Amino acid sequence: MAVLRDADGPVHSSRIDAVWPDDVQRERCLAGPVADRLVEVAGPSAYALPG
Repeated sequence: MAVLRDADGPVHSSRIDAVWPDDVQRERCLAGPVADRLVEVAGPSAYALPG
């Protein structure tokens, strides 16, 4: 979440991967905020905070 909060716009998933290397855990933990609309999927490989 810190990566998204510090960004001025969408964040490519590779930036999130760099700070959270466990693929399974990262995907599970992103799924919750996406489902709750606290994080938006901003393309095929990017995430952003709702704006």
